[in-house]
Amino acid sequence: MDIQKFLEENIVVDCHLDLLFDVEIQRKLGRKNVIVEDYFPRFKAGGINIVVSSLYIENEYIPEGALRKAMAQISCLYSEVEESNGEIIIIKEYNDILMAIQENKIGIMLSFEGIEPLQRDIRLLKTFYELGVRMVGINWSRGNSAADGCKYNDYNYIGYGLTEFGVELVKQAEELGMIIDVTHLNEKSFWDVLDISKNPVIASHSNCRSVSDTPRNLSDEQIKAICEKNGVICFNANSMLVSHNNIENANVLQYIKHIKYVKDTLGSSCIGFGFDLCDYILKYSLDIKIIEGAVFDTFNGYYDIKLILQNLHKQGFDLNDMQNLAGKNILRVFRTVLK
Repeated sequence: MDIQKFLEENIVVDCHLDLLFDVEIQRKLGRKNVIVEDYFPRFKAGGINIVVSSLYIENEYIPEGALRKAMAQISCLYSEVEESNGEIIIIKEYNDILMAIQENKIGIMLSFEGIEPLQRDIRLLKTFYELGVRMVGINWSRGNSAADGCKYNDYNYIGYGLTEFGVELVKQAEELGMIIDVTHLNEKSFWDVLDISKNPVIASHSNCRSVSDTPRNLSDEQIKAICEKNGVICFNANSMLVSHNNIENANVLQYIKHIKYVKDTLGSSCIGFGFDLCDYILKYSLDIKIIEGAVFDTFNGYYDIKLILQNLHKQGFDLNDMQNLAGKNILRVFRTVLK
């Protein structure tokens, strides 16, 4: 199979990138057109058409500064769109995705990664919806007013489930046409969400616990439940999730094991990409000294998408499997949920 031709002829979606975390920092330093100048070459190398950009809020801004920080990131995106000469589209409905694909533009969808910006006020959800937020990642491994988060290493942690506010959040988000992202939830919250959710859900950047044993990854039961709701598991390139107990073993082949595990068990109709690429983004973080020396990305970002697909094809993935993984499954959920 000609992988370059495949990328040119098919849709590739990255369901999770902390894009605006980086863009806001760089714009504070006086830069403009950051996405076009820094990210477009990477997107092009991997055939990326659609990116879900999280509104990730660092701990230091929680709780009081979360709303301001999220609004600042959204403002940066709108400025970047204006500076891009029409090369970037903010995805608010499914037709925006079709337009981005047809006109060879980059479509960006906004997502919460933790609902702290709502400040416990459900009325703000509609405001964020109007600004373009279309995916709701309920938390980022830390407990909040809606649900509790998972732990990376504490296998005995139980915690609390979806709160009354969380139940209302899921219901109103789905009524608006927002996609629920179950990544980072602890088990109680995860199952609470699946019990009340009426739509397919997405795990935007999660891996398989059976391949890499950490509570941050999904159990077989969770993976099966997502698939049974016609949802998608989008695989994370973070080395700590790809090979939790031996990050030196984290590489493309180990990453592929997660994808192949789900495909071999449940088929290819619930797999996708959610790379959560960090190495390039984090080098601009003001807190980089805290994590200096850490290895995050398992491979060379979007440049290695070809390598991933080549190896999967060698391991038995046919054209339909690869199309499903690259973006077809995620687009199915978008088409189902977005209004």
